Amino acid sequence: MRIVAWVVLALTSMAAMGAMEAHRWQLGGVGAGLFILALVFIAVLIHELAHAVAAAAMGARVSRIVVVPFEYTLRPRKLGFLKHRMRGDLGGYVSYTLDRIEARRRHAIVAVAGPLANIATGMAAAGIPSLDKSRDLSAASAVATAFAILSVGMGLANLLPFDGSDGTRLLRYFRPVRR
Repeated sequence: MRIVAWVVLALTSMAAMGAMEAHRWQLGGVGAGLFILALVFIAVLIHELAHAVAAAAMGARVSRIVVVPFEYTLRPRKLGFLKHRMRGDLGGYVSYTLDRIEARRRHAIVAVAGPLANIATGMAAAGIPSLDKSRDLSAASAVATAFAILSVGMGLANLLPFDGSDGTRLLRYFRPVRR
């Protein structure tokens, strides 16, 4: 399923580039690719920050937030480049610890927070072009449409069940516990 998630992300990246071209906001191949990478970084940052906020709200101790290529350690507070290998996640992760009381439900809430944040911000960004009264398909509309596509695609890709994904954590929550 990890391959399917990568395919979803690749297709959404291509769709975002197409949306930018459809809005007549042409950056050229390299420029558009770099701009899409910046939008992906922002979408991953939103995703991971939503996990961190949800974890803190569930009483967890958040120790690290990683958004490739950056790593933020909370104790001691330190921002730097990622020094160790990723754990197989698509673009980042949050390290946190929870107590065992209702941990299964709390992990599920933390897991769903990232994809929900992506889908919500994507839907909000999708509404921005409709606010463009001039209907001239401005650069802001192009960026908003591209970001909406990327963010919703990332949220959906993270809901797919593969090792280490939010979808796997949610699937574990909904499976009955064997005793």
